[in-house]
Amino acid sequence: MNRMSLRVWIGVALLAGSWLFGLGYFYPANPWAAAATVAVAVVLLGKPALRPSSAWDILAMLLLAPAAWFAASPYGIAPLLILLGLALRLVPVARRWTGWLASGAIAAGVILLVQSLALELYAAQTARSHDLPHPLPQALAGVARLLGVDASASGATIAMRTLRQTHRLAATWELLLDPATLLFFVGGLVAPCSVGRRWREWIRTTGALALVLLAWLPVRAGLLVAVYLHRVLVSDAAEPLHAMNHFFSPWALMAVLVVPVLMAWRFVPSSPTPEVRNPKSEIRNSPSLSRLLVSAGLIALAVGVWTAAIYWNPVGPRRGGRVMVVERHSRWEPTTKPYDTTWFAEPPLFGEASGYNYAAVYDYLGQYYEMSRLLDGDRIDDDTLARCDVLVIKIPTERYSREEAAAVVRFVERGGGLVLVGDHTNFSRSSTAMNDITRPMGFIFRDDLLFGLGREWDKEVFAPPLMPHPILSHMPAMDFAVSCSIDPGRSHGRAVLVNRGLWSMGPEYHAENFHPVPQHCPEMRCGEFIQVWAAWHGAGRAVAFTDSTIFSNFCAFQPGHAEILLGMVEWCNHANPRIDPRPWLLAVAPLLLVLVLITLRTMPNVLITLRVMRARTSSSHRHHAERDEYIGDGDARHAGLFLLAAGALGWAVAGMAVNAANGWAMPTPERVRPQPRVVIDRTISTVPLAEGMYPRGNDRGYGMFEAWIPRLGCHTVRKQGDEAFTGDALVVICPRRRPDPRWLERLVAYVRGGGKLLVVDTPENGYSPSNLLLEPFGLSFRDENAWAGQIRIAGQTSAVRVPNAWEVVGGQPVAAIEKGPVAASVQFGKGWVMAVGFGSLWNDLAMSGMEARAGRADARKASPEQEKDALWMRE
Repeated sequence: MNRMSLRVWIGVALLAGSWLFGLGYFYPANPWAAAATVAVAVVLLGKPALRPSSAWDILAMLLLAPAAWFAASPYGIAPLLILLGLALRLVPVARRWTGWLASGAIAAGVILLVQSLALELYAAQTARSHDLPHPLPQALAGVARLLGVDASASGATIAMRTLRQTHRLAATWELLLDPATLLFFVGGLVAPCSVGRRWREWIRTTGALALVLLAWLPVRAGLLVAVYLHRVLVSDAAEPLHAMNHFFSPWALMAVLVVPVLMAWRFVPSSPTPEVRNPKSEIRNSPSLSRLLVSAGLIALAVGVWTAAIYWNPVGPRRGGRVMVVERHSRWEPTTKPYDTTWFAEPPLFGEASGYNYAAVYDYLGQYYEMSRLLDGDRIDDDTLARCDVLVIKIPTERYSREEAAAVVRFVERGGGLVLVGDHTNFSRSSTAMNDITRPMGFIFRDDLLFGLGREWDKEVFAPPLMPHPILSHMPAMDFAVSCSIDPGRSHGRAVLVNRGLWSMGPEYHAENFHPVPQHCPEMRCGEFIQVWAAWHGAGRAVAFTDSTIFSNFCAFQPGHAEILLGMVEWCNHANPRIDPRPWLLAVAPLLLVLVLITLRTMPNVLITLRVMRARTSSSHRHHAERDEYIGDGDARHAGLFLLAAGALGWAVAGMAVNAANGWAMPTPERVRPQPRVVIDRTISTVPLAEGMYPRGNDRGYGMFEAWIPRLGCHTVRKQGDEAFTGDALVVICPRRRPDPRWLERLVAYVRGGGKLLVVDTPENGYSPSNLLLEPFGLSFRDENAWAGQIRIAGQTSAVRVPNAWEVVGGQPVAAIEKGPVAASVQFGKGWVMAVGFGSLWNDLAMSGMEARAGRADARKASPEQEKDALWMRE
C-alpha cells in the first residue's frame, strides 16, 4: 500500500493549527505564530518537480487578484499563497527552489481555502449552540468511566467526582471535535495525495481518514479529561482552580494532532494516479477549451449567487421613524432624567444612577427619529403600540403580563420593529421578562456571561466582518463591556454579530448583579457566540442585543456603541420586502453547479483535476480539434487552478456587491434635529481612553473626561486625519505626535470657518507639540512656568487645587492661579480656540477620586456590600 509522505501530513496539521493563531478563535490572534506555521507548511508540502508555466496560470492570477485584495486576514492568505506560487512559476532562475516553493505555496493555498469554508460552517453551528446532542454526552461519560473516573452525564454536562469537588464538565463540540482536528480532516481530503485520483480511490482514502479520526476522537476526549483531572489532583486546594486552559490552548490542540498525523500516515492509503487505458474513451469525455471557459463562468456565477444568498440581507422600504422607548416595568437605564452638569451621584451607589442611564442615547437618537416614551402610567396594548414604528425594550426589571407580552408579539407580527436590549446573567431578571416576548418568536437570551480569553477577561473587541449585516455597515470596531449570548433556537433570522475568542460562565445568584468571579471552570463554553440576533416574525422584525452597559451615559459614545444602536433602530424602521429573493438564489446555485458538471461531462475533472489527453488518433477527432482545441495533459493542473480562481472571483465580486447593496439600501439616516458633535482627536493625541466598561491609563487616561463631555448636551466621536474636522468642536488632549503641515493647514481653515478647538495639556505630558497647534491663533503654553495652586475660573467664586499647570500666554484668560493665567481663549475668524494647561485635573485617576468623594457624601447609609459593588463598578 502506498502512503502519503509524513511531511505532507505534518504540513496539513500545521495549516489546521494556523487558523487558531491567525483567526484568534480562542486566544487573541498571534500573527507571528500563524505566519510561522504557514511558512513551514509551505516548505513541507513542496515538490521538487515543476510543471512549466502556461497561459492558464496568468489567467488564474488575474482571477485570484480581486479575492486576495478583498479578503481580510487570515482568509486572504489562501489566495495570496496561490498567487505567489503561480508567480514563482514564471521566475526563470533557480528553477529547482522556485519550483519547490511554488508547488508548496499552491498546495497550501488550496488546502487553506477549503479549510476556511469548513471553519465557517463549524463556527456558524457552534455559535448557535456549543452543546453536544444526545447521546454524545453519555458516550463521553462512558469514555471517562473506562478511564476509572466516577462520571455520569445529564443533558450537556458530564459530572465527575473527585476528592476536591464534583466537576461539571460541559459536553461541547470543542471537547469532542475541536476546530483543529476538523480542519486536519478537511485538509487531508484535498492534500496533494488525492490529486488526480478517480472517485473510487478518493472515496477509499476519505473513508480511511474518517475511520482514523473516528477512532481517535473518543481517545482524544479521554486524554483531555485525564489531563484535567491530573491537574486538579496536583493543584493546591487552598488556591482557586485553573486547570481548563489546555482544552482551548492553540499549542495544546496542535500538540494533540501528533497522534492523528501518525495514524493517517500509517493507515490512510495513497495510490498513484492510474494510467489511462482507453485514450479514445478519455478523449470523448475531455472538455474542450470553450467548454472549460463556459464552466469557469458558471462556477463564478454559482459561487457568487451562493454568496449573495448567504450574506445579502434585503432591507425593505423605510417606515415613519416613530421610536418609542418603554420605561414601564424597567427601573434600570432610564431615559427620563437628563445627563447634565448638576447630576453626579445618588445613593446608595456612587454615581450609578447618572452613569447607568440612557438619557444621552435617547437624545442622540432624537437627531434622527421622532422619539417618545411609554411610561409607567401607559398601557402596553395594541392601541398604544400603534403609535410607533419601532419599540425599544431595555432591561425590564419586572415581568410583563401575558396580555402585554402578547401585544408586543402582535405588534411585530403586524409589521412593527422591536429592539430588545438585554444584559449578562439575567441581571434584574431582565432576560426572564424579555424571553416571555421572544420565546414565541423562536429565540431567547441565555443566562450566561461572556468573557474574553486573553490576558484581560473584560476585553471583548469586535471588528465588523468582511460582509457585515446592514446593521453593522456604518460602524467601526467596538469594545463590549459584559454581555450574555443569544440562543437562536429555530427562529427565522440571522446572526448580526458573532464574536470569537470568548468563554461563558453562568450566573452567581448570591451576588447582587449575578456577576460571577471570572475563572476558568469546567462548565465554561468557549469559541464563538452570537451577541446580536435579527429575527423575522410575521410581517415585522426584531433585533436582540446582549450588552446594555455600552449604551449607558459613561460609555455610549465610545467607537461603535452609538453606531450599532442607530443601526439596530434603523433596521427595525424598515418593513420586510414583499418578496425575499434569497431562497430562490439558494436554489439556483446548485443548478448552476449541475450545469458545470454537464458541461465538463466528467465529474472527476471538476472535483479533482482536469486530466485529459490531446486528441490525435482519428480523423474525426482531428477535424474536431481544428474547430475546438483540446487541453493537453500538461495543462490539466493549470486548468484546475483556473476553475478554482473563477470561483474565488465570483465570491469576491459578490461580496463587494453585497456590501454595496447593504450600504446603499440602508445609509446613515439624515440628522433632522442635529446635536452638537464633539470630535476627540486621535491624529496627534494618543492618551488612553475608555474601552468598554472601564477607563484605561489611570493618571495618563482621559476616558472619564471624554464621557463627561455629553453632559453639555452634545455627543462625542473619536476621529483622526481629515475626519477630525467633521464636528462642531475638536478636542486635542495631551498630544504627543508632531502634526503634519497639511493637517495644521486644515486645522486653521476649520477654525476660521466656524469650528471650535480645545487643546488640553499638562506639564506631566513632557514633550508636547501643543504650541504648534496654538501659535497660528496667538496662544501658547510657556513650558518653563509650571505652577501648582488654587485655580479660579472667571466668573465663579469656587476654586480647585491642581498639582501642576502650565502658564498660557495670549488670548483672554479663562482660569488663573495667583501667578498667572493657566487657561485662555481667543476668537479666530468665525471660530474659537481655547488652551487649558491643567489637564491632569481631568485624568481618570483624578476624576474617579472626585466622584468617589462626592459619592461618599451621598451614600453614608450604603451597606458594605453595596460599597464593594460600587467600587468594583468604578474600577
